Amino acid sequence: MRQLVPTLAALSCMAVGWTAETETINEHLDEILITSSRIDDAMVGASTTIIDAETIQNAPAQHLPDLISYQSGVQFRDLFSGTGGAGAKLDMRGFGASSVANTLILLNGRRLNDIDLGFVDLGNIPIEVVQRIEIIRGNAGAVLYGDGAVGGVVNIITANGYGDEPSGTVEFKAGSDEFLQGNVTYAQDVNNTSVLAFASITDSDSYRDNNDIERQNLMVDARYWGDRYDIFLNISYHDQEMRTPGGRIVDEGAGTDEVADDPRGTSTPDDYANRDGYAFTVGSNYAFSENLEGVFDIGFRTKDQHSALIAAFGDQFGDTTLDTWSFTPRVTYSGDIGNNAWESINGIDLYLADYDSKRRVTDGGDPFHHFTAEQSTMSIYSQNTVSIQEQTHIGFGLRLEYFDFSGEDDFDASVTLFPSPAGKLEDTDEDDTEFAAHLGVDHDFNDNYTMFGRIGRSFRLPTIDERAASNPDFPFPADASFDLEVQTSVDFEIGVRAKQDNVKWQASAYWMDLEDELHFDSDLFLNVNLDPTERYGIEAQGEFEINSDWSLFAAASYTIAEFTEGTFEGKDVPLVAPYTVTLTAQYTLNEWFKGMLVINHVSERRMDNDQLNTQPKIPDYTIVDLKVSGTYNSWRGSLSINNILDEDYFTEAIASTFTPNRYNAFPLAGTTFMAAVAYTY
Repeated sequence: MRQLVPTLAALSCMAVGWTAETETINEHLDEILITSSRIDDAMVGASTTIIDAETIQNAPAQHLPDLISYQSGVQFRDLFSGTGGAGAKLDMRGFGASSVANTLILLNGRRLNDIDLGFVDLGNIPIEVVQRIEIIRGNAGAVLYGDGAVGGVVNIITANGYGDEPSGTVEFKAGSDEFLQGNVTYAQDVNNTSVLAFASITDSDSYRDNNDIERQNLMVDARYWGDRYDIFLNISYHDQEMRTPGGRIVDEGAGTDEVADDPRGTSTPDDYANRDGYAFTVGSNYAFSENLEGVFDIGFRTKDQHSALIAAFGDQFGDTTLDTWSFTPRVTYSGDIGNNAWESINGIDLYLADYDSKRRVTDGGDPFHHFTAEQSTMSIYSQNTVSIQEQTHIGFGLRLEYFDFSGEDDFDASVTLFPSPAGKLEDTDEDDTEFAAHLGVDHDFNDNYTMFGRIGRSFRLPTIDERAASNPDFPFPADASFDLEVQTSVDFEIGVRAKQDNVKWQASAYWMDLEDELHFDSDLFLNVNLDPTERYGIEAQGEFEINSDWSLFAAASYTIAEFTEGTFEGKDVPLVAPYTVTLTAQYTLNEWFKGMLVINHVSERRMDNDQLNTQPKIPDYTIVDLKVSGTYNSWRGSLSINNILDEDYFTEAIASTFTPNRYNAFPLAGTTFMAAVAYTY
């Protein structure tokens, strides 16, 4: 590691050229977005999309995963309806059950994916405070953001009080299944200081029985700026209590179909999954000159998870705490070197995570497994863009990442569990260095057409839950340990962007080659490294402004994810839909009335746990959503109708390992309503 730091310094100096000027910068830093984003409107050579604040506000989606899935190349799966996105998962470019570890989620430029396999609960990010969403498809974001950026990166940027007069908003929402939510926002920008505070309380019975949810969210963003710097502090807190209804059983051989007969029902009336936590980030932006800016920040986040699974084969109670520290300084240069425009981002990412998880058979009893782990990572990276003759733009970057992992299992054999307690995992201490690389090209044929292409390498570290197996109730093999290989991916992509008059569109084709893909083996009840796998597909989306009142948006994806070698050679990866199509129509009469209609079609897909492709498929579905909204003086109101056609559908199902035509599915709601009214003062 002593050799890596000088390497970063050399890369930075070569890329930046250090042409700092001394004049004072008397205006605010450019929207202070340097703290939140490491890209502009598009990354050279990559398929990228920016979702703006107006689209977020007008969309009928009730939570972020649904909204993001409107874009090409993005799928989402939801376990429950009416929970505001709790339990929903994003999947970019076809990773199925492992999508939570292969799609990197960022909040204001800082990673939310943890070293465990727990999904990033986007339900705890209020859609009301989201200002912008950046999507980078494929592994093009791996240099900038590191581990886990394999299928893609989603960066969610929240609002701050910058530029706002003292103001506040009080909002109330009410919807189907006794959904109630209250939001309060206050923003102020005065005397070189800005503050934005947001608080939210949600209470819902949700669509399913035993699926009640109560959630509180709090976020405060405070900033102070001088002539060439700003100091920022962001604090957030969430507390969520949610009951979990489990799946509905379908067994054709036994004549059982709970999905059709009782979709709202539950066979797990005592199960729950609660979580709470808080996070803070403090730091400063400093403008060394007109061309050179720096960010220096430190962050901390913690989450506590408590769950119960009451089952005939043995009860399970889990208590897990995960703390993560981060230090992510970087410098950004934008200017000319010689006759060429040059942009460069150079930085260091340091993360330290501490994991503690107790697995019990009685609530509050002694744990039969007590897993503890620590993981530290140190990365240096440099991402650069050079423009040649204003027509050809070349992007290139490299990240070196060193990681150190240690894991221990304190196993108590005296605690019995049916059919038998799992054996102790061997303690593990390992370290290694991985790298990510990006080389991309954009060529502007004219003002209307740009062709782009790239090649990139990314990696994904095993999570602690994958290392500790997914189901510790079954006996581990004698040689079971925390050891797993690092997953790597090489991507190729080529595409075109076009804009002319009132039409803007882009399309691309990609191919991904993966080594040592991490996957759950249902026969061993362990996670393993697979033989080589591949993914390829085509993605396209476009916007068409018909006139000042009407605009259309369309997105389509063709995704193939399959095993190419080994036991499952030629089989489809479960939970990946080959086809998705989204059509959106937006009408704006005036500020008093706006409407958006969204039609989303998803093709059938294999169920989770069906690597052999022998079980029934999750059926295809088409969902139609509508939202109308308007503003009058200080009042704003909206009405959303979701699933207008009352489609019976589910996006998540788990096939039986042993019984043909038997599976558990998670039905989602039919037609639902949501009304909102807000007053701004």
